[in-house]
Amino acid sequence: MQKPKGIPLRAFAIFLLAAIIGLSGGLLGSWFLLGLGWIQQLLVGPGDTLSVAVTTNLQWWQTLLVPAAGGFVGGLALLLLRGKRPPFGVADLVCLVQLRKGAIRLRECLVQIVSSACTIGSGGSIGREGANSQIAATVATLIARVTRLGSRQRSVLIGCGIAAGMATSYNAPIAAAIFVMEIVLGNFAMDVFAPIVVASVLATIVRKQILGVDAIYHGEQVAELPWELVLAAMVLGVLCGFGGVLFRYGLQWSKKAFQKLALPPPFALALGGLMVGGIGIFMPQTWGNGME
Repeated sequence: MQKPKGIPLRAFAIFLLAAIIGLSGGLLGSWFLLGLGWIQQLLVGPGDTLSVAVTTNLQWWQTLLVPAAGGFVGGLALLLLRGKRPPFGVADLVCLVQLRKGAIRLRECLVQIVSSACTIGSGGSIGREGANSQIAATVATLIARVTRLGSRQRSVLIGCGIAAGMATSYNAPIAAAIFVMEIVLGNFAMDVFAPIVVASVLATIVRKQILGVDAIYHGEQVAELPWELVLAAMVLGVLCGFGGVLFRYGLQWSKKAFQKLALPPPFALALGGLMVGGIGIFMPQTWGNGME
């Protein structure tokens, strides 16, 4: 008996849901980024970039205290979560997908997005990709709950949400898709890869329509590739490898130090913001995502 040709109905449904997640993630993520810009202008003042606004509009003591105040407000928002659960980040999303256990709750998601907005908008360098990925992953969770999909399909849809959030944050659809396939899902099968790409690309298209087509990172174009540049790239790769290891050890050490302090969330985030503000007095480029 000849098998029917074409795309199976279940596969088509996954593509359709991935498209919905990509569009929703791009739209909500773009609004989140616009909200961050509004908070930055409210606290720091106008400027092409956050570092320029800090240098132009703030005194040294304001540079020191604004991130601390934003962290304190963000910590107050976290107190609304019952059970004193820690903030939910990209690493938690990865575990949620890989273990196929647990769920993202809408109320907790909204509270943590508000907390992230207060922290990032005031200069805290916690990364906006976490909040954007959580927004889109929450949409994916709600869709999977309504459609009553199995654990595998739900994991794929949450992966679509993470990819949509990453793509919206960095205007990089291919990098977001590969990140999810390699780190989150660990699967490059076509029936998994294709929906991830659909969500990532559609989120990027929506982002460009709302925020523009400018690249996040700007650099000079190199017409030729001289051997000095190749040598510098090799040296830079080795240094970044060692630097990445040292950075991870620094994260682990600072995490243990904050755990030993056992401060309530408002004071812990305020202390972190105070450190960012102290560094920002001498190097305002470290504020926010530090893209400058």
